Amino acid sequence: MSRRVSIKHWIEYLGVRAVVLALRFFPHQVALAFGDAVGKLLWHLGIRRKIARRNFDLCLGDRYSPAERDSILRRSYANFVRSIVELARLPKMLKNLDRYVRIEGLELFEKLRNSGRGALLVTGHFGNWELYGVALAKAGLPIDAVVGYQTNPLVDRFMVEYRRRLGMGVIRTGTASVGIYKSLRRGRMVAILADQDARDAGVIVRFCGVPASTFRGTAEIALKTGTPIGVAYISRNPDSITHTAFAVDIIYSDKLPPEKRNVEYITQLFTDILADGVRKYPTEYFWVHKRFKSTVGYD
Repeated sequence: MSRRVSIKHWIEYLGVRAVVLALRFFPHQVALAFGDAVGKLLWHLGIRRKIARRNFDLCLGDRYSPAERDSILRRSYANFVRSIVELARLPKMLKNLDRYVRIEGLELFEKLRNSGRGALLVTGHFGNWELYGVALAKAGLPIDAVVGYQTNPLVDRFMVEYRRRLGMGVIRTGTASVGIYKSLRRGRMVAILADQDARDAGVIVRFCGVPASTFRGTAEIALKTGTPIGVAYISRNPDSITHTAFAVDIIYSDKLPPEKRNVEYITQLFTDILADGVRKYPTEYFWVHKRFKSTVGYD
């Protein structure tokens, strides 16, 4: 896809490259502390704070007081910017990545790899999801990520090549279904963020008990091909530096009872697993995206 490049695009691109390079010069803990401070500043400035509070109250409002909610959300903002810092520093982290990420349940996904069937890997906007993909690639799992286009074509190209250098393949939205089938035929795992609002193209399931439009494609491909669905998420540990990546479960659509082999049931199944992770680790979720735009809506 060819897109026109403007002077503004070049300025943004050079700014991104400069920030990425600068973050690699600092000691790791100093860089992460900087990310923590920037994240908390974004919260105090009120950047998308109303959306974050709305999402949290819908999903977990009965569990926490307003003060507890805001404390969790402030940490969520900090964790997100820390994750951006880590993404910039990944080439330096790659050699010793097992110092930073422990994959719990890796044998589940190794079983999928060894079967040669390929797999759909479902996760969400949770923890440092980019780091999880790189960790799986480093562990020897052939993995491709379904990613959208950045509005800036220069930044978009940079991010695609960056992921590839880190060991991940890239499947672009727009031609995703073709790319997914190709990857599966080659026995690769396809990583999908499954907690995005799908508008009219989705099936309505409940995310943390709230109706949410969710893309049908993952369940449809699993039903059509018999491809298993691995469900995963990653959480930052209390030291704020290391992570635990959870290979939570595998859904085999062809092993479900006949009455449950349908798009809605399978989509609800993996959505429930992701929602359980949100309840366990609420500071890890990216609360600022409009998960319920098509159903509940935002003022």
